[in-house]
Order: sequence, then structure tokens, then C-alpha cells
Amino acid sequence: MESSFKKKSNRGHSSYPAGTKISLRNNQLLISTGVPSLDSLLGGGLAVGTVLLIEEDNYACYSKTLLKCFLAEGVVSRHSLFLATAGHDPEEIWKNLPCAVDDVNETGASDVNKPPEGDQSMKIAWRYENMPKVRPAAVKFGHFFDFTKTVDVARINKVSKYEYKSRDTWSGQDGDSLCQTRSSLNPEYRNLLNSIRKVIEENGHSTTNKEIKDRVILRIAIQSLESPLWCNHSDEDHSLTMFLYYLRGILRSSFAVCLITIPSYIHQDSTFINRVERLCDTVVKFESFAGSEKETNPIYKDYNGLFHIVRLPRLNSLTSFMPETLDLAFKLRRRKFLIEKLHLPPDVGEISSDGRKDPLSKNTGAYGCGASLGGSKLDF
Repeated sequence: MESSFKKKSNRGHSSYPAGTKISLRNNQLLISTGVPSLDSLLGGGLAVGTVLLIEEDNYACYSKTLLKCFLAEGVVSRHSLFLATAGHDPEEIWKNLPCAVDDVNETGASDVNKPPEGDQSMKIAWRYENMPKVRPAAVKFGHFFDFTKTVDVARINKVSKYEYKSRDTWSGQDGDSLCQTRSSLNPEYRNLLNSIRKVIEENGHSTTNKEIKDRVILRIAIQSLESPLWCNHSDEDHSLTMFLYYLRGILRSSFAVCLITIPSYIHQDSTFINRVERLCDTVVKFESFAGSEKETNPIYKDYNGLFHIVRLPRLNSLTSFMPETLDLAFKLRRRKFLIEKLHLPPDVGEISSDGRKDPLSKNTGAYGCGASLGGSKLDF
């Protein structure tokens, strides 16, 4: 008699694109941001089909570093890359992408797994000598990057990369575009949106194209959007909000993830920034210590600034993933870009553990019947 129990197959696992993993929380396809500590704060990584918004620091230094890590992670994972910028030459950004610290060689095995040379190999028992060797997988989710070294240009050219320079006509004017007739979008944002849509549809990144078997993730990086280098905007202009609305609709049906940096500090209207944040899935903010009093404060000597999580996505769930703490700080080192819990030294003698003033720190004099320990009404 044939049993009704069948072994569960794992056929779907082989169809996952390279450089991705499945979230155990909401079964969402994830990619790495290029900063492993940020991946853990976001619940494992960035969900495919979403928008990550980064509110820049005053000098746009650390947000640009995170953007480079995002693109460099795509090079290691062999994802397609799309870069849109206004203030920098795209080729300069490609040439300055950091190199992965624990990157593997072209054969797929790291130098650690190479057998030792000569007769220095360790002798093992004869019964284990002919057993098959178990090697760790070469594929890794998320990498650390060495900012003193850059990725080989030849390796970058092996992945599909696309560029959009502000005030260029890279994509031309698509008359049949969905957004061509929208008067609320300025021409610059309309061309950028059409370029992204064109790359997704023509290069097999759309989920509607069922004929493609080996999917490749598209990483979209847009630098300093809404800055004066793109075009002159005001708080009454709704081009940015409409652009994000259309962009998120396009990404929802594609194997693509978009990272956008904006200088939110140039806008005086907080209501406008709140609308922009609600139109993105994940929003984070850099607060650099450069040029502030905290830069010389010895309490913050181990950090370069504060890191704020403004918004987390709710995907296939009623609630969003919440990290253990929101008191975060970041520090940039030669071989790592870390985001961790803010650890401040204790201020012993002034503030107690519950946040109140420590009464023992005051000079109370003699502890007799007439001595006061804080002005209590029960003194006698």
C-alpha cells in the first residue's frame, strides 16, 4: 500500500536570484544594503520592490558612503546597477566603489579554504582520511568593505550598469509613457522615471515577464534627489511626492530595490518632509557630529554621528519589525562602516540609574537629627 505522505520538495529555493535570501518573518525576498549592521536593524535586509530613503547629513558625506556600499554590494552579488546623479560624474562614483574585505576569488573559494603547501598538512586518523571534505559555502549575504581600496573596474564592467545624469536625455522622450501626460511632474523627474521603467521592462527585471528563468536583481541608486543641482523646487511643488508615488508602484511589480538620498535639511516645512517619508517604505536619517558641539564632546569620541530610524516597512504583516533599541550611532572606520547601539559612559555622582539626581552627591553635612537629606517634610 502506497503511503500518502510525501517528502517536501525544495524546488523553489533554486529559483531565488543571486545575492538574496528569504525573510523568516514575512517570507519577503531580501537583499543586503552593503552594511551588515544596518541589515540586522531592518529585519534582515531590504525587501525587493521597496524604496529606502536616506535623509542626508549636513555635508552629505556618510549618506554617500552608504550609497557606495549599496552599489559595491551589487557588484559582489552580480546585480544590475542603475545610478542617477546630478552633482557628480557617474564614472567617478563607479571608480571609487570600495572593495569587499572578505571577497572571494573568481573560482568561488576563498583563500582560507586553500590546502596548505608542502608536507605541513596535519595527519588525521585513517578512518577519516577518505571522507568527503565539507567546505563552507562561498556565497555570503552582506559584506564589509575596505574604504582604502577600490573595486577593479574590469569587475564592475561585468555587471549590467546604467547611468542617468541630470539634465541629460539618456532615455529620450517616450511618448507612450505612463507618466508623460502628468503635468504635476517636472520634466527632470519624468525623464528619470521613464528611464527606470524602461530599464526594468527591457532588461527582464519585471515580474510580469514569466519567460526569464535566471532573475537578476536591479539596484537603483539616486543621489541627492531634490537638491538644487537637479532643479529648483519649493515646498509647494509636488513633483517629488508624485515621483515617489509612481516609483513605488513600478517597483512593486519588479525585482528591483531603490535607494534615494535627499537633503531634507534644506526644507523648512516639516509637513512636506513627513509626506515624503510616508511615500517610502524605509526611512533612515544621518545626524553627523561634524560642525556641532558634539564633535568635541568626549562622550561621543567613539562615533561620527547619530543614526535615526524614522520609518520601517510593513510588508505581509500588520506590524513592522522593531529593533531592540532606537538609540543608535554610526562610526566609519578604514575597513568597516558600523551602526550600533549608542553606549555612553555613566555619569557617576550626579544622575542615578532611574534618571533622577543622586542625593548622595550633595554635601549634606553631619547625619544627625537635624540634618536634611533632600529637604524632606519629615525632618525633625
